[in-house]
Amino acid sequence: MKYEYWFAGIRNIPDRTKIKLKEKAGTAEAIYYIEETALRRMQMLKEQEIQKLLAAKKASILALKRFTH
Repeated sequence: MKYEYWFAGIRNIPDRTKIKLKEKAGTAEAIYYIEETALRRMQMLKEQEIQKLLAAKKASILALKRFTH
């Protein structure tokens, strides 16, 4: 559920694109853990959208570290 929340909260990636990406990856958790190279090979996102997704992942990791340390 936390991955669904994380994925839904990413801004500046159209909902339709998110749906297609999730259909291809299977789950929001799979999207969270996908490597950047695999994400690029999917050819579903524009460069700007890839950067937004990676930034959201980094932000969630940093937030988790703040709460656990």
